[in-house]
Amino acid sequence: MRNKDDRNEFKEQQDAEIMAAYRHIFKLYGGHVGVKTLYEKVSFAPASRFFVSARQAYRVISRMLCGEPMPRMRPTNQRMYTEILSRVKAELSQSSQNSHPSQSSIRKAVAKVVRQPAPEMYVGIRQVSYIISKEKRKCYEERKRRLRHCF
Repeated sequence: MRNKDDRNEFKEQQDAEIMAAYRHIFKLYGGHVGVKTLYEKVSFAPASRFFVSARQAYRVISRMLCGEPMPRMRPTNQRMYTEILSRVKAELSQSSQNSHPSQSSIRKAVAKVVRQPAPEMYVGIRQVSYIISKEKRKCYEERKRRLRHCF
């Protein structure tokens, strides 16, 4: 699916939303929740957008519209692209009654759908745990750097 040199341009925004969801859910349960349960809830928390570029989504969605199977895709990505596909189909049927939409209309519909709020983060539990531990470590190092004069 992705090319070797592709990078996620929404990484910082995604990490910030994951940490915000982590803090919110942790506070919601008063700190009395298992780590695995907490990471699952963070993984299924709603997101402000689909964290995929419109270009990458268009590549995948156009292949899915042609009926090409996507067997080597992660389950979280399959769920995300299936959701995007259903929204794109709804957008195309709403915008025109044409039986064969043009490439530009598909591209516009994908770009519009990708910016819509997503029902979940579409990130696996292991990736959520990695992101949270990385962000916690970063905060710890920053705090240590800020308070280095106290010791």
